[in-house]
Amino acid sequence: MKTVFLLGYYGQGNVGDDAILSAFFKTVSASDTAFSTLPSGRHENPVLRFFRVARRIRKADGLWLVGGNLLQNETSNRSLCFYLSALCTARLFKKPQTVFGGVGEITGNCWQRLTGLCLSRADGLYLRSEEDRKTARNLCRKANVACPPVGYFPDMALFLPPVPKVAKEYGVLILKKRGNPVPHKKLIALLIKTKKPLWLVGFSSEDEDYLRALGEETGLPVSMPKDEGAVFALFSRAAFAISERYHGGIFSLLSHTPCLLEVSSAKNHGLSAEVERAALITAASRPLFGFHIATLYQENFSLALFAFFQRKIGGISASDFEDIRREMKTRRAITPR
Repeated sequence: MKTVFLLGYYGQGNVGDDAILSAFFKTVSASDTAFSTLPSGRHENPVLRFFRVARRIRKADGLWLVGGNLLQNETSNRSLCFYLSALCTARLFKKPQTVFGGVGEITGNCWQRLTGLCLSRADGLYLRSEEDRKTARNLCRKANVACPPVGYFPDMALFLPPVPKVAKEYGVLILKKRGNPVPHKKLIALLIKTKKPLWLVGFSSEDEDYLRALGEETGLPVSMPKDEGAVFALFSRAAFAISERYHGGIFSLLSHTPCLLEVSSAKNHGLSAEVERAALITAASRPLFGFHIATLYQENFSLALFAFFQRKIGGISASDFEDIRREMKTRRAITPR
């Protein structure tokens, strides 16, 4: 039996990546292949962890990078170095390498060329949006190498079983840590006018301290779900969601929750088109995800927010949007049709 080693950002306190791994084991099966991954190493020395990864790659028959935007240095150069080193190690041991997921923002000519070189030598590239595919081709072009054929593969979390809507009791705000919390405070002040209770929700342990401080200041409860079960329990009773995280949109789709996805990042923007294609792929086994999402090509987030509530939620007037309009001029958004 062949063995494939799965590598991703699992067990690091990120609900989206853990949901991807959970969905993978629930949906992918092969009688002649065994899949394995490393247990959580959240507080492990990164050098020691890499040696553990290298040993597993040497013993396996192949390496699959499976996750979200694993190849990016927006978070840190160390993260990008870790995954590129894993691909180089697999090549050194003459093991096939396949990348599933996304390619995020990569800055620095050296990092861009190195990433393009690694992608060009991968045995398989299956990316989740057209934005990712364009990024991969541009990186290969920077490295002066030919880009291999790039296939499409939706985010694995889309294959989690949808959950029924139990009630519409509150709104959920899936927010990311910011240096300046003023835009979030303005958004919360506006949403209080909907008369719906609100929850602040964090999908990454990196956001927890920020969200708890914001919750104390605004008087809102904070939830830090640890797995997809806890997320679905929260979303099954949500009347609406506003998300700055990609998987906030995914979980909204699976729970039939109207969602406004902030799309200043390319991966969030790409979700609008890709989710319909993912729905077609899974239509034979389950119905579509309740509604489609279409991009509003507007530079002003407040206009999209206003349209979202007027059409889906209600309870806010145009005059309520003046303050937030000044705070969020340069954003675009995705709303349900």
